[in-house]
Amino acid sequence: MKKIQWEENMTPEQQDLHWAREFIQKPFDERFSYLCKLQMMGRKQPKPNDRQKKRIEWKP
Repeated sequence: MKKIQWEENMTPEQQDLHWAREFIQKPFDERFSYLCKLQMMGRKQPKPNDRQKKRIEWKP
């Protein structure tokens, strides 16, 4: 997704509104891939040690 250009005299509220308008005008595939990337950035990848701790120990 291309970077949205800002005008220097815009307030933060105007920038948010401008960004939302630009985002809505993008094609669906660009919006979808952008949202997927945001979601993946927010997830923590499990460490190898965490996987070993989750194993169930079976007792006879």
